[in-house]
Formats: sequence, C-alpha cells, structure tokens
Amino acid sequence: MSRAIIFGIAASVISISCASGPCHQLRQPELAAQQDRKSSGKSDSGLTEVPIPTVPAPTKDVIESAAGKPVVSKGTSITPKETTVLVYKADGSLQCGAAKGLSAEEMGKQLGPIKIFSREKKPDGLMHIQVCGSPTGMINVYEISASDLTAAEKLGFKRFDPR
Repeated sequence: MSRAIIFGIAASVISISCASGPCHQLRQPELAAQQDRKSSGKSDSGLTEVPIPTVPAPTKDVIESAAGKPVVSKGTSITPKETTVLVYKADGSLQCGAAKGLSAEEMGKQLGPIKIFSREKKPDGLMHIQVCGSPTGMINVYEISASDLTAAEKLGFKRFDPR
C-alpha cells in the first residue's frame, strides 16, 4: 500500500515538473542544433548532404518513343510494335465435376490461323451461383493481334476487359 502511495506521489511530481517547462526546454537546444546542421549542409551523422542533380527534360524523340510512335534515325528503320488485344471464351467447365472444360491449349485450336501471343486460364471475376451443374466461371484468355479481333469474334470469342 505504501509503495502505491509513493509511486503516485512520484508520478504527480514528474507530471507537474514536465508541465511547467523543464522537460520541453531540454529538447529545444537539440532542435536548434539540428536546424543549424541542416542549414550548413551537414546531417546528424556529420556527413555533408549532397544535392540531388536535376534531370534534363526529355527530348522529342524520347517523348515520341514513350508514346509508342516509331522513332527513326538516319539509315535505320523501326517497325512499330504490333497492337494486341485480349479475347476470351468460357472453357465450358461445370461445378461438381459435371464437365471438365477445355484447356487453353485445346481451345486455342478454335482460333485456327489467328496468331496467339499468349494464353491463360483464369476466373472471369463474376459471381456465380453455387449449384452442381452450373458454370464455374473459368475462361480461357488469349492475346491476339488487334487486326484479328473481328475474326475471333465471329468464332464466338469476346474482347476481354481486365479491370
């Protein structure tokens, strides 16, 4: 019991003395010294701070290259990168193993002569009822040339919009 009283008195003395200012005054010289070091270019570790160099503005060629336009120098020919789109089709799989569904490789054969740059099986991202025999929501996604989009749509594929 006496220890609790002594502890309570000591805590109140400390809180009163800090509230009156001495605790806060000890920090002020440290802050002032830090400000002096920063203005002189030296850090707390004593090392001199080096300013970060500025980067020159990009040239017209760099801006056009970043925008996807071909930049051609003398004697060089650069062909623009082929524009691609994503198309998808449900794989046909059903819940509870009622139907297995086609793999991305198997379904890719349905695209025939259309060049496939990449393929992937993934969920369609939509909510589906959970009942045996209903679709699983798995789709096969293909990256094809934008010029082949209409041909793929005629084959039952739809443009994929990743959100």
